[in-house]
Amino acid sequence: DNAGNAIYVVDSVSGELLWHASSANADRNLTGMQYSFPADLKVVDLDGDNFADRIYAADMGGQIWRFDIFNGEPASSLMTGGIIAQLGGAPAAEPDVADNRRFYYAPDIAMVSDDNNSFLHLGIGSGHRAHPNGTANHDRYYALRDYDAFGARTRADYNTATPVSDADLVDISDDVAAVIPIGSPGWRLELRDGGWQGEKVLAEARTFDNRIFLTTFTPGAAATANDCEPALGTNRLYVLDIFNGAPVNNLDGIGDDQELTLTDRYREIPGSIATEPVLLFPSPDDPNCVGDQCSPLPLVCVDLFCFSPGFGNDPVRTFWSQEGVR
Repeated sequence: DNAGNAIYVVDSVSGELLWHASSANADRNLTGMQYSFPADLKVVDLDGDNFADRIYAADMGGQIWRFDIFNGEPASSLMTGGIIAQLGGAPAAEPDVADNRRFYYAPDIAMVSDDNNSFLHLGIGSGHRAHPNGTANHDRYYALRDYDAFGARTRADYNTATPVSDADLVDISDDVAAVIPIGSPGWRLELRDGGWQGEKVLAEARTFDNRIFLTTFTPGAAATANDCEPALGTNRLYVLDIFNGAPVNNLDGIGDDQELTLTDRYREIPGSIATEPVLLFPSPDDPNCVGDQCSPLPLVCVDLFCFSPGFGNDPVRTFWSQEGVR
């Protein structure tokens, strides 16, 4: 972890270093930056002006970082940032193996709104990619909520903020109708269906239509713990309600569609480690189509396996407005 634990912003044309953060000797010294960043940075343009406003990052200590960008400012004041969640081993020097959760992939970002509030959803799952057959870690999927979506935090804000912890999140693992209080920092799904068997998230999640799509991998019985050699296991495609992690489809095909159970959250997919889900919206076969023929049902695909995501592809009337123009 003494390598790959810094963040750089570089001019894409000239190669000039514009800003960087590290634990020392940087434009922004952050003492918590002690763990590697194997994942992509998630860069967000919140106001649609073609300039980045926000960056989210995840590290090997199970930490989630947020950075606010003040475009046009010099390096000394270009960005502020800090840890907004600690969900793994950090900052403990020797954490319990079970709690030593790692993030190898960037958080999935989605703007969410309902009748009560709006927030920026940060969805991310933990899993030790270097040892996919390991069973010692107790991994989770996290649905965090950043309510300060459009505000920019100062250095003082980050210095005084308390990161969200695993215990702060509502555990929805055994509840198909969990209630997430207004203002809650989010919820967590413990990957322990059938016991702690090494189920882990080894790909980015995807969010669409207020539904979270994510894949997990559980090592097979023949796999050796902490063995990084290829081995078959069990993949699952989860489809969860973004607000409380509830099942939204009868994915296990058992029982009534109106009474969904815990196992309706996922369906199993054969093979080795699955990739991230991909949502496809096919074009109509007939260019002269009429009505429903012009909206083929969408698909969610994981590797070579494709399924219905549980929603249609009907046209939606959208209204745009411009400030100062009637």
